[in-house]
Amino acid sequence: MAKRKTKKTKPYTLASYWGKIKSFAPKCLKDVDMDQKALFAELTKIVEEVNASPIPQSIGNLFVAPHIEEGEEFSVTFSIPKELKLKDDDKAVIYQSFDVEEVPRQKSTIQINSLALYRFIYSIQNVPEISEEDALELTYSAKRQLAFMKEISKLPEPYFVYLAVLQELAFSNDVVSVEDRDGNFHQSDAGFYLSLLWAFKEFEVFYLKVQNRSLRADSGIIWHEGDWVEDTRRTRGYV
Repeated sequence: MAKRKTKKTKPYTLASYWGKIKSFAPKCLKDVDMDQKALFAELTKIVEEVNASPIPQSIGNLFVAPHIEEGEEFSVTFSIPKELKLKDDDKAVIYQSFDVEEVPRQKSTIQINSLALYRFIYSIQNVPEISEEDALELTYSAKRQLAFMKEISKLPEPYFVYLAVLQELAFSNDVVSVEDRDGNFHQSDAGFYLSLLWAFKEFEVFYLKVQNRSLRADSGIIWHEGDWVEDTRRTRGYV
């Protein structure tokens, strides 16, 4: 009797992994009438498979290794804490979702919360237009953050994994600095806007080197980092 051929599972790519996250995350994060325990069990299995794949090491080699000392050990992993919920407030005023509890990090040890990253992307993609009346109550810093989030929301979603890794490096290594219009460099205590801006610019350099094209042109992003305001809060939008 001929042996039945077993169907081989295709190895994960970052795009296929993110596709799985997008499929499961809305059901896990919202209060829906479904078996939450079963959903998280399935999603945990997927995350474990991806962590066992070459994807985390590849991301680390590309984006972490160039920013640490030669020979220093590092790790990149994905996680999915069960307590995370998608709140309606996060869809209304994006900058409020930046005010999150700081999570201690070990240098060169980066863990990407996949559901929280999904929540962050979802929120910046679905922010409603701010009325003129509401805009009057926002600070300049808040307006700038909202405008920046609107621009980077144009990026393909898997790219946010790279931005998340790079932003963690900005926090752990205190690498954030921005040049103003007068040519002066300003340091920040790893504010959310500046650290994410640094991550975006680092990925932009990588993209140009690999694709030989402009990331901003390909995604239609318009941003002038000369118009910035210092933000000293040590917060992360995807944690």
